[in-house]
Amino acid sequence: MDPTVLLARIDDWSDPAHVEKRFAALLEGASWGDLPAKALVAIKLTFGEAGNEGHPPAHLIRRLVRLHRNHGHHPFVTETNTLYRGRRMNAVEHLEVAREHGFTHETVEAPIILSDGISGRDSFAVEIDCKRVTTAHLAPVVRDLDYLIGVAHLTGHMVEGYGGAIKNLGMGLASRAGKLDQHSAVSPIVGEQKCVRCYLCGSVCPVEAITLTDAPAQIDGQTCIGCAECIAVCPTGAIGIDWSRESTQVMEATAEYALAVLKATGRRAGFINLINRVTKHCDCMGANRGQLVPDIGIAFSHDPVALDQACVDLVNQAAETDVFKEAWPEIDWEVQLRHGETIGLGQRTYELEDV
Repeated sequence: MDPTVLLARIDDWSDPAHVEKRFAALLEGASWGDLPAKALVAIKLTFGEAGNEGHPPAHLIRRLVRLHRNHGHHPFVTETNTLYRGRRMNAVEHLEVAREHGFTHETVEAPIILSDGISGRDSFAVEIDCKRVTTAHLAPVVRDLDYLIGVAHLTGHMVEGYGGAIKNLGMGLASRAGKLDQHSAVSPIVGEQKCVRCYLCGSVCPVEAITLTDAPAQIDGQTCIGCAECIAVCPTGAIGIDWSRESTQVMEATAEYALAVLKATGRRAGFINLINRVTKHCDCMGANRGQLVPDIGIAFSHDPVALDQACVDLVNQAAETDVFKEAWPEIDWEVQLRHGETIGLGQRTYELEDV
């Protein structure tokens, strides 16, 4: 039996009350399983980069929080820190960005928890033994929750072609080490022009893989375990990612990390995709970009593969073309869906049901 994807069509997002009413109809039609009283329900979303307004709106997250609180659950909002440098690389600045975008305990009526610690180093391992990943390094929140709700905003993406439920799950709930693992097949690299020989990187390296003499810091790739601590502490941004993995490898690794998350949660999860302000670039960009298609609505499914497939299909149907292929012609955006189906993350066929 094909998984069901529920769709609340919303072609005008100018009236927040109307959007919230349609979202409420979607939530009423969704099923959440037999959750115990006082279940810890994590709502995973992105607060968006500073200057970008493509993130899920806070009033919709509040509606979702109220739904689960009314059922006697304990909902909370969670996110992880970024691997790349910026204001979302540590929890302190990250929460400031969240506040600027309307996300506080008061506005969403739930605690907001950065689930990989102050600097993204908190992590726990899940064995999955897949094609690209054998051990996934995840944010510890995945281990401790009772139910997971992924809320993603569908966009294009410069590496994966598009970003939706799978990316929000696999990349978004990985620890810093896990994000590095997905992006790079080798250790971080040192930009010699930026290295000021402060040796902060060496002081935090847990395996002493970094040496500093009269020359800039050097990282021994054979010793490095990919924890990315050096990236986090470098004051000049001299240490970065070796983008050695092709987009196909990144997409497959992301799907495998998403599978690890579902394994850790016992597949107690539901997923929501917002199909509005669909742009060429993801919400990690520090500015708003032009829309690729008119707004479509909000969709829900228990199957992240089916949900992403349905949302991409809706976008392409509205545009009467392959939107993400035109946006990123060098990327095969279907890889994460094909691979996700192959490894058992979900299935690409679905039943679309309007609410």
